[in-house]
Amino acid sequence: AATLELVADKGDAGFYQGPTADQLAALSARGGLMSREDLAAYRAVVREPLRTRYHGFVVETAPPPSAGGPALAALLGLLDYEHAERYPMLSADELHVFAEAARRAQTIRRFDVVDPDSVPGYNLAEHEAEWLDPARLLARLTPIDMKHATPSRAVHPLYDVAVKELEHTTHLAAVDDQGNVAACTTTLSASFGAKVM
Repeated sequence: AATLELVADKGDAGFYQGPTADQLAALSARGGLMSREDLAAYRAVVREPLRTRYHGFVVETAPPPSAGGPALAALLGLLDYEHAERYPMLSADELHVFAEAARRAQTIRRFDVVDPDSVPGYNLAEHEAEWLDPARLLARLTPIDMKHATPSRAVHPLYDVAVKELEHTTHLAAVDDQGNVAACTTTLSASFGAKVM
């Protein structure tokens, strides 16, 4: 709470300088790896949001290295492409098309998204174009069969050997009096950086 109050009062300096930075840097005496210089030199990377449209709404979501944004954009595109709204609410068909679209969106989240700054020559625009094009996505990830569930291994060959995900997710949502919605979900999983805290 004290750290959040410092950030609210001083902005970036409330975290990267002053008492919070002192406490983080002091951990190096007990094996920590961050110095005051590391904290002072850190700069967040500001990226353009990933934008898509869904039933008249403009959806702006987090771009890579966040994986949730591409998954959300792909899911909405797939639901629109498959005309999910034509099925009665909570019917077997509606739930089936949602589950199948979500399975493919999770494939993107789990296996496609990387930090674009960490892969030399990574063409983010090309990947985003595919994630936002449901027909192209289904051509790669297997079309949705409305009569049968697609085995996960048929959607992506790594499904069977992928390590089980850990439950390290938190979510915050806010709605204002004009109906605007902002949501933030953060999942660290087990592959969080160098696993240094």
